[in-house]
Order: sequence, then C-alpha cells, then structure tokens
Amino acid sequence: MELNNHQTFTKFPNELLENIMCSKLKATEIKVLLCVARYTYGFHREQHQLSVSFIQKATDLSYHNVQKAVQHLIEKSILIETRRYTPTIPRCIAINPDFHSIFEQNYGSIHSNISTDISISVKPTQTPIQVPTQNIVVSVKETQSDTQTNTQSYGGIHSNTSTGIELIPTPSVQLDTSCRITADTQERNLKIKNLKKETKETSRVDTPVNQEEFKPPFNMNVLKIQITQQYFSVFQVNNKYPFSLEEVVNIFVFYYEEYQKHMHQDHPILSNKNIKKIIEKLPSCMDREHNDDIELLPEFYPDIIKKHFETSYKDCDYNILHFINGSIRAFRYYEVIYE
Repeated sequence: MELNNHQTFTKFPNELLENIMCSKLKATEIKVLLCVARYTYGFHREQHQLSVSFIQKATDLSYHNVQKAVQHLIEKSILIETRRYTPTIPRCIAINPDFHSIFEQNYGSIHSNISTDISISVKPTQTPIQVPTQNIVVSVKETQSDTQTNTQSYGGIHSNTSTGIELIPTPSVQLDTSCRITADTQERNLKIKNLKKETKETSRVDTPVNQEEFKPPFNMNVLKIQITQQYFSVFQVNNKYPFSLEEVVNIFVFYYEEYQKHMHQDHPILSNKNIKKIIEKLPSCMDREHNDDIELLPEFYPDIIKKHFETSYKDCDYNILHFINGSIRAFRYYEVIYE
C-alpha cells in the first residue's frame, strides 16, 4: 500500500521511540510523553508552553492522571521544566535531550550492534552503568536547593568534554497552578482573618463608577484593597472558591496593565459591587453555543487577556466588565488552546 502523499508527519527521534518501547512507562506517561513530542518535535521546537489542562484535552485523559504523569516524568528527568509557571507566564516543558541515558538509568535499555547479529540486553541497575573509558559515563545526582547551577536552555544538563556528561535532575518544584494544592480550610480562614485586620486600617468608602460628582484618580493600591475586601465577601459565602487571593489580584493587575498598554489610559474605577461580581465569575465561563460551562484556571488568564486585546469588537471599550460577561472568555479560551 502506497503512502498518502498528502499526509503530514511528526519528526520523532528513532532512539527515543526505541527507548519508549523498551521502557516500563505507564500508559498515561507514554501518552503524555507523545503529546509533548507532538508539540515540540512536531513543530520543530525544543520546548513549548504545555499546561496540564492542555495535555488533558489533547490526550483525553483525566486531569488527575495527567497531573501525576507529568510530575513523574519530571521527577525521572525524562521531561524537563525549562520555565516555571508564574501568574503571568505559562510553564514550558521539553523532552530531555539526553533521554537515552535517562531511560537507561530508570528502566535499562536494549542496544543493538548493527555490524553484527548480536543483540545485548541491559537490565536496570540501581547504580550508574560503567562502560569503557572511551565511552560516556552517565551519573544521576540529587541537587540541593542551595546548589548553584549554570544551566542554559534545559536547566538540568551540564556537559564536560573531558569527562563525559553529567546529568543532574532539576529539583522538585511546585506544580503549575493547574495542579494547585488546596490549603486546609482552617489554615486559610486564619490567613483571611489576618488579612482582614490589615485591610481594615486602609479600607475606603465604595465609590461607584457611575457617580459623576466624585471621580478620584486611579490608584493600584486602592484597587488591591477593594479586591481583598470583596474576595473575603465571596469566600465567606463560598469557602470552596477555587482561586486564592493572590491569584485573583494578579489577574486584575495583569488586565489593568494590558488595558493601559493598549488604550493608553488607566482603566475606569469600578464599584465594589462590580469587583465582587468579577471575582465570582473568574473560575468559569459560559460557552453559549454549546450550552456548557468551561472551568478556567488562573494560568489561562494571561493568554486569554492578550487574545482579548488583540481582537477587534464592535462598540467595545475593553472594560473588564465587558471581558467578564457573555461568551468572550470562552471564544478567547478556545483560540488559546487550539492555536
């Protein structure tokens, strides 16, 4: 049967494919690894922004299983977190370019000698495999949190031409907020109580945006106080509210900064009522076309907001109230995950 010349293909290292076939990776880990390969090698990239939710949709696995698989692959140094998640920058993931040595350390590997018909199988050992001095010696070391590293693009690989290659797994770091660990309710209530004391000292009277007689100049610190007050109000009603106060503040700040950049003026001052309404709506949005609720995570918002300001609307002033209502976030969300 002849190949269809109209098909497209993903560039995939033969050695990586052979190591995957010989490894004892779980099915979910293999699917996640193939997804990373598709969106890195498949687009001629060394690394790419890949959130847990994006991989979940691409592989049709559960969120929890993707979260565990990504973490296990990072811990085994098969995947490398080349850029950590921040509230404004998504996490980047790459396949470790020294994957052969990593697979050999974790699972053992099968080597074939092309010049002869002899195939050699190497069983996994708990100690690094020592081969003749003319070849490369691979060792795996645990890094300390205070160890200084001079990493380049992959953050965990050091090369030494005189002695070979030394592979140091990157230390375990906090997962992106797509796999946030929910704080204990009692501890969270205590933090809220302490924050309330701080904000009481600097609290202010609510100033509605449509109150013409008084329009104070915009002040970011005042906005943060408003957000804090209204966050407490929302959390008292719904103590399972999924976003932390810091995540909510970061979303507002990012939106206001983008607004100033594109509109060349400060965002209009909002009433406490409107800020509370926005906070309540942040964790999800409505896809009216399919009559479905979409769960949003804090890490989605920077890209969604950027897409929002890149989009031309009819009779839109780009107020955050316009962004939070209707299906705007749903449309921009789909654009982000399927671009």
